Amino acid sequence: MKTGHLRRRTLLCLTLAAGLHLTANAKDTTVVPIGIAMPLSGPAAAFGQSLVNAAQMAIDDVNRRNPKVAGRDIHFKLVVADERGNTNSAVLAADYLVKQGVVATIGNGSTLTTLATTKIFGEAGIAQLAPSTSAPWPNGQRYTTFRMIGHSGQGAPLLANYLIDNLQVKSVAIIDNDTVAGRALGQAFKERFQARQGTVLISESIQFRSSDFNTILNTVKLKQPDIVFFGGLGDQAATLARNMRRVGLKTGFVHGMNGTNGLNFLRDAGAAAADVIALNPGIPPEKMPGWKNFEKNYLERFGGNINDYTPIGYDAVQVLAAAVREANSFTPADILAALYKVRYSGLTGAISFDQNGNLCNPSFTIYQMKELRWLPLQTYGGAKQ
Repeated sequence: MKTGHLRRRTLLCLTLAAGLHLTANAKDTTVVPIGIAMPLSGPAAAFGQSLVNAAQMAIDDVNRRNPKVAGRDIHFKLVVADERGNTNSAVLAADYLVKQGVVATIGNGSTLTTLATTKIFGEAGIAQLAPSTSAPWPNGQRYTTFRMIGHSGQGAPLLANYLIDNLQVKSVAIIDNDTVAGRALGQAFKERFQARQGTVLISESIQFRSSDFNTILNTVKLKQPDIVFFGGLGDQAATLARNMRRVGLKTGFVHGMNGTNGLNFLRDAGAAAADVIALNPGIPPEKMPGWKNFEKNYLERFGGNINDYTPIGYDAVQVLAAAVREANSFTPADILAALYKVRYSGLTGAISFDQNGNLCNPSFTIYQMKELRWLPLQTYGGAKQ
């Protein structure tokens, strides 16, 4: 039997066993399943597992409060699906969660895989809380997805302003990875940079996951911009940073896509990580209310593997639980309606959503790699509600 089939079969057996155990010992308790789809195999497996861990922590914390709905005892259960970091598997994972009868779901692990599943959950009437999606909704259609972070149109202009106002950057080469998220980020940055009288010397796309930057770097060397701005995934950004140093470019490197400021980028980029500037959603962890306690509990339980999105995964479950309380119902339609009313003060700050499913008052932090550490330079937004 293939490993993937064995993993799925094992997960299904564990889920069924948990349900049977609950039924036998708590006949009057209603099980409320919440789904989560993350990459649990492939290059992003550690990232995905971290968010699943956080979601399970949140489920356990909520259940310890003995939640009730309409006078009935309920017990939240996490139903996990591996979306493997690709769109085909993400679609299969979404179908699986819908068939499992989840009342709401968290996911996916990337903008690409989230946007591949919005229609599936939308047509099923199930709310989807996206912890890492910053790109525009596909074809302008949101369905039932809510962002747990700010979007590109909010974050990229802040980065452009900071570079001009604080670092006196006057010219830039913009490169994106030719995905919906990468193009949206590059375009939003370009528009603000030009509006501030900055000069865009290059604006090009490269293939998603490509490691061949030779042609575009030759052009960059001829143009000599103040900085290179890249909208792409962290591993690709690390490759670009190394290649810039290899060809002797001393141009500053700025990365705008979510999730750069972790240990993986430092590991992959090596010495080329020095002085790199990165935009990340949210506030620095040490400024989060309750961070020290959360970090302690998480590390005691899981031993490691914590990143900037881990607390977002935790808050996503808490927000769904708050929507269940607000609705006094565990039906998907009622939870979906309640999410527009929820005002939740979480680990990552104040959380509520506008009519388009965007996070109200999102926060962003600009970091720079100094002495093998990501140091916060400037934090924006995140005002209390």
